Amino acid sequence: MCQYADDTSIVLASPVVDDLSRQCSGAAARMQAWCQNNHLKLNVDKTGLVLFGKIRQSESVLVKLNHKTIPVIDDIRFLGIHVDSTLNWLKHIEILTLKLNKYCGLIRRLRDVLSAETIRVFYLACIQSIINYGILFWGSSPGAMSIFKAQKRII
Repeated sequence: MCQYADDTSIVLASPVVDDLSRQCSGAAARMQAWCQNNHLKLNVDKTGLVLFGKIRQSESVLVKLNHKTIPVIDDIRFLGIHVDSTLNWLKHIEILTLKLNKYCGLIRRLRDVLSAETIRVFYLACIQSIINYGILFWGSSPGAMSIFKAQKRII
């Protein structure tokens, strides 16, 4: 279990899909009971199940919580990083590239209004920091080149 503020993630592993389904269902039930005992509400609509590894289409992991099936999703945002089931980081890189392109447009509009030093401080605080965040995970992905190209355009 990994918790940060109001975000909780549970990581379970099993080579047998049926065992994994039971583990997930048990963990979800325990989480729901803990929330009820502590007067908290578990938002099932914000709950997702990401499956890592090779699972045949004939096999499925079914987890129910509050009479709702927790959907199996391809990616999830975890502490600001989009983690996908294949760990190729393409979703995270796509989102980060879009964000950097917006910053590039903003800096182009501001370069005639602000000093180079002010823009440098803005770059370090707002752009460099989001590029560096989680780079140990996504930085070796083949898609990371688009991040570095966007960074070069900004600079």
